[in-house]
Amino acid sequence: MPQIQDIAGAYCPMGCGETLHLMPGGLICCLDPDCPDQGAARKILADRETEHVVVFGADSYTVLHPLRDRLGDLFSCTVHLLVQALPGPPGGDTGRYRARITDGELILEALPG
Repeated sequence: MPQIQDIAGAYCPMGCGETLHLMPGGLICCLDPDCPDQGAARKILADRETEHVVVFGADSYTVLHPLRDRLGDLFSCTVHLLVQALPGPPGGDTGRYRARITDGELILEALPG
């Protein structure tokens, strides 16, 4: 019968500490009984988006970095720097965009919703 396995060095994204475990069936779960979302790690890892997502408001923006960027320096992120240099939303259209860099150029693709 499969056992619950500790995941050494893996921390709950909700701030519970080193409390993530691999459950029978392969699910990752925080076993801290006070965790506000014991499935948070599983939900984060299940997100298929691997590019930056930029949300443009009329006079503001927010960049959601892909998880791989956490391995580097978010403060010198090229996508962030290029978005920061824009005069506003592409074509003046607020909303969500997938952002990638191709041949040194920032490419923004409008996303639904």
